[in-house]
Amino acid sequence: MQSYRGLCKAGVAVIDEIPFHVCKELTVIYLLKNDLKMTTVAGSQVLSCGQTEILNVKEPVMLEAVAEFCRVIYFSFDKAYIESVGDNFDHITYNCNICNFFGAAAESYHIEKLNSLLFHLLEDMTCGVAAWSIREKLDAFLSYIREKFDDVGHVFSESTKLEISKERFQRISEYMIAHVSEKMSLNEIAQNEYLSIPYLSKEFSSKLEKSYHAIINYYRTINAVIQLLDTEDTLTNIAENSGFSSVRYYNKVFSDYLGCLPSKFRSIYRGKAWRCSEENLSKRILSELIAASFEENRNHYRLSVKDECTSFSLCCDAEGEAVVDFVIEGDSGRKLIVAVIEDAMYWESKRIMMEMKPSLLEHVPVIDPKKEYVLLSEDEQRFQLVMFSPWKAEIHVILFDQSERDL
Repeated sequence: MQSYRGLCKAGVAVIDEIPFHVCKELTVIYLLKNDLKMTTVAGSQVLSCGQTEILNVKEPVMLEAVAEFCRVIYFSFDKAYIESVGDNFDHITYNCNICNFFGAAAESYHIEKLNSLLFHLLEDMTCGVAAWSIREKLDAFLSYIREKFDDVGHVFSESTKLEISKERFQRISEYMIAHVSEKMSLNEIAQNEYLSIPYLSKEFSSKLEKSYHAIINYYRTINAVIQLLDTEDTLTNIAENSGFSSVRYYNKVFSDYLGCLPSKFRSIYRGKAWRCSEENLSKRILSELIAASFEENRNHYRLSVKDECTSFSLCCDAEGEAVVDFVIEGDSGRKLIVAVIEDAMYWESKRIMMEMKPSLLEHVPVIDPKKEYVLLSEDEQRFQLVMFSPWKAEIHVILFDQSERDL
């Protein structure tokens, strides 16, 4: 296991069965070999080799190998680091492929970018890179998870027309999880959002395709499972602490989700032994993963650098947002990358400006091609750019050594 105290840890786990337990750390897993059945309160789904998933803080989950075993890379954010960030990660859920409740998975190109960030962070960890450098990449990795992998956010497209609804229901979901043990009502949430009850009720059904009562019961059942696994509380207290109106109703809702009564669930899973083992996270495994992910991504380019300043003219006619990978080949030392990009977003902005009245153009700044700058160390050969296809770009790779930088 690779570990940076107070920041993160990573390793390879060989899983036969990890019974229902409550995750204590935000964790990302990547399947190296064989399939894995992942069960949450909402149901079960099989992850295939090469897929990625996020295990949330305070999320009850069970992992079972479909075949003889499943080998996974795991990456966990340290609790101290998560607390230093300040967000309530135990009140928010993230996912990549598992979509048992809200029914929406992350976009594939976002998962590709997540994998790339993960692999390069792991590579630095195995190379013993300084903690301050790991912290920088860790911040970027966590920021990307928060931005692109919110469970509720997946339900909404990235259309700006739905952005208000997306932010509203992300806020509502966080509030519901945080106050799940209380006698919460739709009226209370409607007041918080300055909306009428009928309108908000309709919004739940039309936007999330779930009723308010279905969602709050789901969150309450999760809360009950956490207490069944991690406390000695009585079933009556757990029902009350999870916000259920009665033990009878608690038993009914719980059975609907887990297929058994709470007492049976506790007797089966509380304290059950894990069947898994640990392996070393080797540089060879990571090099193979990085190479494979690079070759599988159709948006990748190899830049052969021979001079102190080498320029490349590139273009792509595909459509949609793309995470474009670049790898620099050759003995290059430190590198400054200057990218001048004209993409679909740039051309659309130009078109809108051409249709404006001349009087308005006086108040609008000139739209120039986007410029991005990337600084790479001697050991870094890869970088990524996000572009909206179709696009064309001028990529300039400038080599410099320590003495030139000091000047």
